[in-house]
Parts: sequence; structure tokens; C-alpha cells
Amino acid sequence: MQLFSRATLLVMVMLCISALSSPAAPSLGCIQGQVVDARSRMPLPGASVWAGDIGATTDAQGRFVLRGLGAGPHTLESTYIGYQPFRLEGVRLGAQGVVEVVVELVERPIALSEITVTPGRFAVMGKEPASSQALTREEIQSIPQFGEDIYRAVVRLPGVAGDDFSAKFTVRGGEHDQVLVLLDGLELNDPFHLKDINGGALSIVDVSLIEGVELLTGGFPAEYGDRRSGVFNIKTIRPPPGQQQVGAGVGLMNTRAFARGSSARGNWMVSVRRGYLDMVLDLMGEDNAPRPTYYDALAKVEYRLDDHHTLAAHFLGAQDRMDFVEDDADVSNTKYENTYTWLTLNSVCGPHLLAQTLLAYGQGDHQRQGLALKGNRDQVDFRVSDKRDSGFWGLKQDWSWEAGERLFLKWGADLRQLSTHYDYLSQKERDQALGDSLRHWTDTTQVMLAPSGNRAAGYLAARVSLAAPLKAEAGLRYDRASYVGEGEFSPRLNLVWALGKQTSLRAGWGRFYQSQGIGELRVEEGERAFYPAELATHWVAGLERRFAGGPQLRVEGYYKKGAHLRPVYRNWHDAIEIFPELQDDRVTLDLSGATAKGLEVYLKQDVGGKFTWWASYGLAWSREQVEMVRWAEGQLPLDQELPGRYDQRHTFYLDANYRPTPRWHLNLAWQYRSGWPYTERSLHVGTLPDGRVYVYEEAGQPYARNYPAFHRLDLRLSRHFDLSKGRISAFLEMVNLYNHGNVRAYEYGLIRLPSGELRQTQSPEYWFRLLPSVGLSWTWDY
Repeated sequence: MQLFSRATLLVMVMLCISALSSPAAPSLGCIQGQVVDARSRMPLPGASVWAGDIGATTDAQGRFVLRGLGAGPHTLESTYIGYQPFRLEGVRLGAQGVVEVVVELVERPIALSEITVTPGRFAVMGKEPASSQALTREEIQSIPQFGEDIYRAVVRLPGVAGDDFSAKFTVRGGEHDQVLVLLDGLELNDPFHLKDINGGALSIVDVSLIEGVELLTGGFPAEYGDRRSGVFNIKTIRPPPGQQQVGAGVGLMNTRAFARGSSARGNWMVSVRRGYLDMVLDLMGEDNAPRPTYYDALAKVEYRLDDHHTLAAHFLGAQDRMDFVEDDADVSNTKYENTYTWLTLNSVCGPHLLAQTLLAYGQGDHQRQGLALKGNRDQVDFRVSDKRDSGFWGLKQDWSWEAGERLFLKWGADLRQLSTHYDYLSQKERDQALGDSLRHWTDTTQVMLAPSGNRAAGYLAARVSLAAPLKAEAGLRYDRASYVGEGEFSPRLNLVWALGKQTSLRAGWGRFYQSQGIGELRVEEGERAFYPAELATHWVAGLERRFAGGPQLRVEGYYKKGAHLRPVYRNWHDAIEIFPELQDDRVTLDLSGATAKGLEVYLKQDVGGKFTWWASYGLAWSREQVEMVRWAEGQLPLDQELPGRYDQRHTFYLDANYRPTPRWHLNLAWQYRSGWPYTERSLHVGTLPDGRVYVYEEAGQPYARNYPAFHRLDLRLSRHFDLSKGRISAFLEMVNLYNHGNVRAYEYGLIRLPSGELRQTQSPEYWFRLLPSVGLSWTWDY
């Protein structure tokens, strides 16, 4: 803690001292002006304007200010829906200078390929027109996000839910694995570090190398398949022409270094990170904390072969290891490795015909070893050995054709060859009270399998202009997994009706199948065969409106119905366990169906260039139809509708981002949500005929109680130090500023009163309390 206090103090001193102007720092200027229609000269509110990494959105009068720009030439760019992109090179800015520019945008018909037909779409970062973006790059960088992770930042969007300990998120009442994750076109499986901590504490993709993210929360089009709830499409950064840059950073979770650059015919980038969560857990007061470490590396080289073809080579690798010996001599050793290598060829086959071909190879290794002792430490509770390795190669091709002003076609195919080798063995010592006796047995699970097979998919979608304001996209997708032995057709339909330049109505319907992955067989639960594909049917409708004064409003309603569901495995205690399948509270729920419905509201406004705020509210219901509850000692027919695990009736987010000067950024982020449901438990004491005493537990009505409401306020203060050829940035972040105790689970126990009576206790365990963190980063242009 002493080390952390010194680091925190150092950054705070830097932030405070830097309030005074440094004579060595370069003077900063700004580019300001107005964006207007080239023909009518009317101002265009909500246009995106940027120079390098500095961007802004025009106000109601079309005005913008780009602050914090160094002296020298700059390239000014602007986009607005329905207008040609604008680019002006060589805008010269002197020391502490101010340059006034009038940006004249030329109106043009919006191509069908550029129209957003799908409801539930959020663009994050990137350089899309502001009216299409939910959060800009600058806003993402200023949001308090433990671990500087893009996954944690998007949780603040409506329809998305997550927790403090895990970077994984859920979409509209679904589970984490129902979200399709893509990186530059390649599907990533479970792309997280520290999987033993609630499924994954951080993603394996460094946020500093992300150009933009597309999040789809429902009704997504036919090119996306094999997932039931959403799509998280990540695209890596493309360095601008002439840039050569290196950088490094250190934060609470990891240290990283990167380099990137470009030439006349291509660009490249490489990034490496090393984590040290062991130190973080010490700072949080976890005396018996494990010592996990992780690494990841991401590299890309892109080269323009000719005017019609561009080839890109990618590599992504990640490794985790954790060795943990608890005070009671329990031992856990885990190791995870994943590598992906892929080539992407982008081709211009004609004036309006584009193709992308992707060839990929990947492999993964997953190992867990454990030994747990019972309370008196002289008896084994369980032993486990879990080894599995997997590999794949794949070929995917996507085509798009702008066939005319009224027709846009998309089609493609995907073929993957997959294999996984499972080697699992566990032995759990169990006791069960039967009348006046105590039954003891060893529960052994052993599975050795080596399934292999292929997954094939194809899709066709047509986007049609039915009338001037009405556009429709109809698509059909087919997916088949040979190791399951069946295929499914998934029809999709999306509509958008433009009520004006600033108002749109969108609606979507579709069927979304998700097959069990070849590496997702739950052998730890005794599964030896794959289940048929699960199905979700979506109905979505929404309104999007940009008002003349600048605010953006989105209102969306949805209904999602699940069928053909596989059994789900959960732990009543909601505890974080490395081997959850061997805990005494492990249960299996047989589901016959599930539903989720809700209403979401999102409102955002940029006020005068210095202050931005956004807020969202979600009203939601998530339900599961549970037919049977099974556990090691028995089963209980239920046939009841229960709340979903992440059922949260009300969710509210409020963010305020203030930029008093180009060097300072302050963000306050408040959140509130209803408490998740949990199953209350009770402890009892029994006595055998021979006088031995034992304690047993009984579970109450499943998910009949709710944890207290969750709420907290986070703060992030950032300061930039501009150098002649680079920048140093420092931040101070405070999670849960008012130190509210948000309950995540209850621990149950028994105490003996002076009267000799035994009384049950219920002790809360919490999500993050007050947690400060600091970080420094440096970039240098050479």
C-alpha cells in the first residue's frame, strides 16, 4: 500500500503543479470555424470535425473549436450524413494562434450502403458522423474504466450490463457468450485475460490500438451469425499518412508499449502488454491474493498491392498464468494461451463491387489443476485436472454490390475446420444425511474426448429503397455445425423510415441461432455430447432524433424470446471460484424458454465544446422458464417462471465530461441499477445416532430475493503535457467515490449465543469499494 500511496501522490502532484504554465511546453493554438451547406450557406449542427486525434461536434449554429493543437500544418476533416466528406490539408497554425475556417460541405444523395437500417446500433470511437456515434474517442478515453478497457466503457450504453470484477458484459438479459466478438473481421472466442476472476477481468485487445467499435444490441443483419444477443465488432487503428509514433504507458493493471507508422503504400502497428494484477489485489486488501500474470501482443501490417487490392497480415496472442496457495493449503494452478493469425485481402472488383477475403488459423490451450482440503485440513474436499487444447483454420469471403440507387446487395460464406481435445478428471468427496445416517461417497467425473468437424455458413441480404423515405433490408442466413449434425436458416428483416433529415424510425425482426462451440462442451459437468442450436427471436423498434439545439435522442423497445435452450450451470452463492463445478452449491437448471423485454432511452449533448453530457435509462424484464433444478444429491421438478440471473428492472447512467482547457479533462460518471436476484439459503445442524454433529444447507425459492440496489459515482481527472514531438498524459481515477457498499453476495454462518442457541448470520460481500488508480502514458512522433 505504501508503494501505491507514493505513486498516487506523485501523479496528484504532477496534476496540481501542471496547472501553472510550463515555459518549456510548446504553446497550443486552435482551429475554429463553422460548417455550412455549400449551396444554401445554412449551418449544419451535429457535423463531425477533426484534426488528427482532436475532434469536435458542431453546435446548433454549426460552430466548432478544436483546441490543444500544436504549431505547424494540420489536416482538417469533416463528415455529415448526406454530404460529401471534407478534407483540407496544410492548415497552418502558429504558436498560440487561432485559425478561422469555414467548412463548406456539398450535399449528395446518401448511398444505400451508408444508411443504418439496423436498430440497436451504437458506433463508438471511429470517425463516423457525430449523429451516428454514441461515444467519441475523446469521451471513451475520459470515462472512468477500471483497467482502461473498451469492454468496461461500453457497459455505460443502454441495454448492456456488467459487473465490477469482469470485463464481460451481457446484452438485454442474455449471457456473456451470446455476444459475437470480431477483430478486423475475425471471430474471437472468449477474448479475456484472468478467466478465473468472474470469467475474465480484462480483454486481450489494447484499447489504444482500436480505431472504432460497432455494438449491435438486437436485430442485427444476416452477415452476423451464430450468436443470440449481440455483436461487438472491433476495428484496429490505421495510422494516418506520414505518421511514425512510439509510445508506452503504465496503469493500475498493466504496462504497455506500442509503435505504429505509415508509408505511401501501407501502414503497420505493434503493441505488447504485461499485467500485474497481483499487486492490485494486494492494494485492495486481499491478504490471501493469488499471483496472476498475463501478456498479450497485437500486430498488423497493411500493404496496398495496387489500386484495387490491399493485403493485411494480423497477429494476436495472449497468455495467462496463476498459481495460488490459500491459507488452508488449497492449491490452484491455471494457464491459458490463445493465438490468432490471419490474412485479409480487400479488393475493389468494379466501380461498385467490393470483396473481402479472410484466411485464418488459431489455437488455444486451457489448463486447470487444483486440490482443495476440508475445514480441518486433514481430508481432501476435491481434486481436479482439466486440460483441453483446440485449433482451427478458416476461410471467409464477403461481397457487397451497389447495384443502383435503389438496390444494395451483400452476400458471403464462411468455412471453418475445428478440433478440440478434452482431458478432464475430478473427484469430489460428498456427504449426504439420510435419516439417522450420513452417506459418504466419491463423486468422480472423467471425460476424454477429441471431437472435430467443420462449421459452414452462408448469407444473402438485399437492401432496397422502397420509397424516398423508406428503406428495407431482408436477409437469409444458413449455419451448420457438422459435429452437431444439423443446420438452421435464419431470416432477418430491418426497416428504416426517415421522417426528416434529423429523425428516423427503425424496426427489426429476426431469428438468431447459436450452436454449441466445439470448445464449449461442459465436460466438467459430465457432458459428452453436443446440444442442438439455441434460438432467439428478436422484435425491435426505435426512434432516433437530433434536435436543432444539439441534443441527440434515442428511444428503443425490444422483445426477445429464447427456445431450444441448453441446461445452464450456476452456483447459488454467487461466489467467485476457480473451480465452480466442484462447489457444494452447484446446480443445473433445465430451461424450456426465456424472454427479455424492455425500453431504453439515450440522450446526449455537446454544450459549447467544453462540456458534454449523456444519460441513459433502461426499463427491463428478464425471465426464465425453469423445468427442473438438479444438484449432486437429487433434483426438484419446478416448472416455474423465474427472474433471469441479470434481471435488473431499472438502470440509469449519467456522465458529464468537462474540458476547461485543452490540457485538462474531468469526467464524473454515476450509475444506478436495481439489485440482481439471488437465492436465499439457511444453515441447519443435525446430530447422528453416534453423537456426531454436522451442518447442512437448504436453499430457498430460487431467485426470490434481490440484492440491494447498486449505485456509485466514479471520477477521472486527466492532464496532458504537450511536447515538441509528442505528449505525456497522466490520470487519476477514483472508482466508487463515496465508498458505497454494493452487495454482490452473502456469506452465511452460525454463531452460538450465550444461551447456547445457534443463530444464523448473513455477512455481505461487496463489489469495488473506494478504489483509486493512476496512470501515465507517453507518445513520441519521430
